[in-house]
Amino acid sequence: MYPILSVIKNTSRQFCLGAVGLMFSLHAMAQYDITPEDKKIFEQTKTAAQNNDAKAQYELAGMYLSGIGVLQNQNNAKLWAEKSAQAGNADAYSLLADITLISGDRTFTEEFVKAREYATKAVAGGSIRGKISLAETLITPESGDVDYPRAITLLEEVSALNDKDYFN
Repeated sequence: MYPILSVIKNTSRQFCLGAVGLMFSLHAMAQYDITPEDKKIFEQTKTAAQNNDAKAQYELAGMYLSGIGVLQNQNNAKLWAEKSAQAGNADAYSLLADITLISGDRTFTEEFVKAREYATKAVAGGSIRGKISLAETLITPESGDVDYPRAITLLEEVSALNDKDYFN
């Protein structure tokens, strides 16, 4: 074996081991951020969600997405949002749109098209949050035709509510 290849191989192995150690450390540190109160709320919400409570499923999806009471997990967030949406929760469609936009790879436009479909379903179901998600997809070229006037109209409708407590 060439000496330079051996050096590269050893260096890359050390780098990978260091990265694994860093990830483990970050994972352990994240555990400290989870308060007992948040963990208790998470467990209660999870129990209600497992008993087919659509609102609890939506809230659980948000907890997984934000890392409240549990380590962040975008896959679990999406799974619980899908269950909630299937049960008729319009806000869950908005959350699905947001998760798809957050995790979407710009080379796969079908993900962004799906985000617009989710947001459209959210708005059709009466979701105010859905209007914000739909506005975002309307200015994202990967999700289809750009429609700035409609996006602005949707955001103005949300703004006209003038309810600062709605999003808390």
